[in-house]
Amino acid sequence: ALAGMKGGYGYNPYLNYTTGLFGTERVTIESIELPAETIATADNTQEAYLGLDWIHAWVTPPAWNSVSTRHNNGLNLMWVDGHVSQEKAVTILAGIPGDSYYYWRRTK
Repeated sequence: ALAGMKGGYGYNPYLNYTTGLFGTERVTIESIELPAETIATADNTQEAYLGLDWIHAWVTPPAWNSVSTRHNNGLNLMWVDGHVSQEKAVTILAGIPGDSYYYWRRTK
């Protein structure tokens, strides 16, 4: 990491398992309803938590807010379908009306 830079890159923790963050059944690409609207990886802001460096690996939804703003108040994202984009952090955190976790969810 660059000196003084906080965060790095993280993956969507909701793509781990089908029964929550620490479930037992792995997610398959076929189980993701709209891959072009589901975050795979993105810039994040998380630092080590209680010395656990693995926390760097996540880009988390609004409740945990690790979405980066280091690119002109935005972040670079790779979506499950493989395309990349730069989006404003406020747009990603807002999700869609009524669902701020929309871009993290496997089912829409």
